[in-house]
Amino acid sequence: MNDELEDHWAEAEHRRSTSVVVVYGDYEIEAGVLKPTVAGWDSEKREYFPIATPGVVGEVARLKPGDEKAALAFARRWGLLGYSDMIIKVSGGRVTHTPWGDPLLWIWAHANGIRAALGLHRLLRKDDMAGIEDYLWRCRRSKDASRAHLQVDRLLQQGKITGLQPFIGPLFDVPPPTAHHADPALICGSRHLIGGTRWHVRATDDLRSVAFRMIQSIINPNLAGVYRQLSIPSLGDPRIEIMYGWDSLLSVVYWHLAEMVAGGRVQECQECGMPFLQKHGRQRFCAPAPFYTESKCALKFRQRKHRETKPQGE
Repeated sequence: MNDELEDHWAEAEHRRSTSVVVVYGDYEIEAGVLKPTVAGWDSEKREYFPIATPGVVGEVARLKPGDEKAALAFARRWGLLGYSDMIIKVSGGRVTHTPWGDPLLWIWAHANGIRAALGLHRLLRKDDMAGIEDYLWRCRRSKDASRAHLQVDRLLQQGKITGLQPFIGPLFDVPPPTAHHADPALICGSRHLIGGTRWHVRATDDLRSVAFRMIQSIINPNLAGVYRQLSIPSLGDPRIEIMYGWDSLLSVVYWHLAEMVAGGRVQECQECGMPFLQKHGRQRFCAPAPFYTESKCALKFRQRKHRETKPQGE
């Protein structure tokens, strides 16, 4: 075990969650589903402790609808978010025919909700009421999106996770002002389904309360995949302990997100502007991904500063 993994092991033990995520050798996208390649199944696999890597929240939030290249890069660093694992957990192990992999549309819906929660939390921290009001105006959903959402959920409930690409536009394109619902609405993820959330806002409502309700409705349903369980005593240590378990990497992402918005030491990355959970007061950049010793943002910042200070002509 290398030094970084040992540090993560210590953090995972401290957080009472030592389950790991497996990253396969390689991934591919087939019919709108992100999954390991055949060679990736057979090649050397890597493991990490997701409870020790809160930076995964920002990495999911970066995944924009339609950007397959970014989704593939995410999987190669972090592994799958765990759609299939979640389905097996929800069904109590009865489902055996679920295709293995993460539907891209499902990934982007969860990323959409996580971005919204982070954005609203940032505005609340700054006490920016004008910003919240503007966000609520821009946070809307077309009637076409409502119909597309119902169709997608019906397909997912039937176990059909391929062929969802035609719904990308209707679900995520922002409609013109004349074609949207009057109340703020959002396409987000709700466990193994794609959720469509809408909030009724009255003129007398406190905008802070509306923002809190939106964050709550995005995060709470997705915390159901985190649970407490008794650990098995090890040899030489007969103690029975209570540990935290989870059904997917995505559930751990929402666990970290909940801690961020509930008072964790949140800072904005000096390079990319994405919020992250600080481990110490000197941390200025997003945390490194698993198996990397340096933050990608810290590296980009240093390289740019080097170019800016390099004398012209060299």
